[in-house]
Amino acid sequence: MCTSRPKPPQVIERDPVREAADAANEAQGRANAQIAQTRQRRRGNSLFTNGPRGLFGGSGSAFGAMAQAQPVNRNLGGGT
Repeated sequence: MCTSRPKPPQVIERDPVREAADAANEAQGRANAQIAQTRQRRRGNSLFTNGPRGLFGGSGSAFGAMAQAQPVNRNLGGGT
């Protein structure tokens, strides 16, 4: 009978410097994505974006906010 030789295991060569560089690049990419998301969220919450009424809606301009304001009773006696 003919017996076959077992194949020798493959030698895996590791380069720790390259692995560290790849890990650093991946971490930097994730950090950049997170920073971009934070900046976008901050820009979206800005008064320049949302106007004086903020996140609760409104016209987005000071004139529209004044037009939507409730009339003020200026009579000191409380009458109409």
